[in-house]
Amino acid sequence: MVAHRWQSWIGFIAACLFAGAAWSEAGGDNARAEVRAAIQAMGGTMVLSSVHSIQYSAVGHRNMLEQSLRPDGPWWQDYFQLTMTRDFQNQRLRFSQTDRGYASSQWWLQHDSWDGAGTDIVYSGGGVALVSGGKFSRVSNYYLQYSQEQLALDPVQLLLAADASPGLHAEADRQFHGYTHHVVSWSWNGTPLHLLLNGFTGLPEAVEWTSAYPYNTFWNVWGDVRSQLVFGMWALEPDGLRYPRQWSLTKNGVEDSDVSITSLTVNPSLDDMMLNIPDAVLKDSLAHQRTVGDAPLGYAGSGAPTELAPGVLHVPAAWNVNFIKQTDGIVILEGPVSNGYSQKVMAEAQRRYPGLPIKAVITTSDSWPHIGGLREYAARGIPIYAPDLNREVLERLFNAPHTLRPDSLQQHPRKPIVNYIAKRTTLGSGPNRVDLIPYRTETGERQMLVYFPEYKLLYTSDLFAPDTATTWFTPEYLLELRQALGREQLQVDKVFGMHYDLTPLKTLDDALKAYTSQ
Repeated sequence: MVAHRWQSWIGFIAACLFAGAAWSEAGGDNARAEVRAAIQAMGGTMVLSSVHSIQYSAVGHRNMLEQSLRPDGPWWQDYFQLTMTRDFQNQRLRFSQTDRGYASSQWWLQHDSWDGAGTDIVYSGGGVALVSGGKFSRVSNYYLQYSQEQLALDPVQLLLAADASPGLHAEADRQFHGYTHHVVSWSWNGTPLHLLLNGFTGLPEAVEWTSAYPYNTFWNVWGDVRSQLVFGMWALEPDGLRYPRQWSLTKNGVEDSDVSITSLTVNPSLDDMMLNIPDAVLKDSLAHQRTVGDAPLGYAGSGAPTELAPGVLHVPAAWNVNFIKQTDGIVILEGPVSNGYSQKVMAEAQRRYPGLPIKAVITTSDSWPHIGGLREYAARGIPIYAPDLNREVLERLFNAPHTLRPDSLQQHPRKPIVNYIAKRTTLGSGPNRVDLIPYRTETGERQMLVYFPEYKLLYTSDLFAPDTATTWFTPEYLLELRQALGREQLQVDKVFGMHYDLTPLKTLDDALKAYTSQ
């Protein structure tokens, strides 16, 4: 046993010396020599090839870029604890994550412990499943791409795949962290990967790639997404493997998330019952790999469209859309989800109101799912009405490249027609005219009210939604609505919003009073 440990250490030291020599001989031109030097720096070919699986626990945080108050931050935080099992040999993965941050239920209350079951996801056989109470069920395909990237972008797998790739080639050296890094590139599933190798040590410092995320409600919006995953906090593991304990991810040049590994096991004992998806569930997952753009108009269980007032139709779903019939055309209230969803919305409007054009679309919030379908309206030359403070995020949206999965605006570029609303503005005439009113409240600064004066009806955008039968997310937001109503002197009987149906205003007032009287 002692002799074996000494042999391992001697081999490890020799590998480090060999890595330095290899870098000296290879320079920046020989991509394969550079990759093999990196393999040696991480512990050598035998060590890396023997890594069949990795299991770790970690803590981390994610910047909630998609729904924070401002596109340039500071961003709301989602803190999480994570356990991850990556089975490279069988291309399986399982992770469990418990979140404690803005996304948590009643996030404004104090949480003293990381309790709760969290999210438990399994990837196996090319499908994904949610595990709850020991039972497997089909889950959003958002986790499909995530799992595939987790397996492929592990530094051990990156180097072995690079060395095996016939398309491996060197790119120009680059300054990173203030000094020279060698860059090598190859393709993974048709996606070019660019690996930055430390010019001093040979270790992999970062990997970069550009992908579309058609299954992801947040990132699908942005088309071609540029990602950079930086490896840090390198640690020597047993048997000579060197492995990064910190993973920092940026997307489109903005910090997305950071994960720090607190404990790690190489080649743990694996339980097939934990990592295999039952056949029936796997078949169901493979048969329903629907993209965000494939979502049908209205979601199952959301209820049928209802008329809130004459000519005002409410189409419920995860993100509600509304049709407003005016004398000269149809106004669409909200352009959420995806361009594919907008196509279905417009087709439904033409079916219900034949002969009337779609004259405008109103977007009231800057959250990414809420603006996800606006490029389709822009491509068709339909005027868009938006809060003035959302100019920056909407210009980024309209200019975002969609070359990997071209949409209508990518295929037929045109300048969007956008009316940015800075003060109370009336759209249309007659009984179905609407007033567009920027909130200008503390947390609703980039949202907009839509007021139907004829019906004393108010659309409240995304500022709040019901938590339970008697509570709302959140009391602060209910207060801000009340402040806006007073400032604008609006006469309101009923309200509806992005995530809730027609509700008496008194219901919100009662909830606010109940909260403040605790």
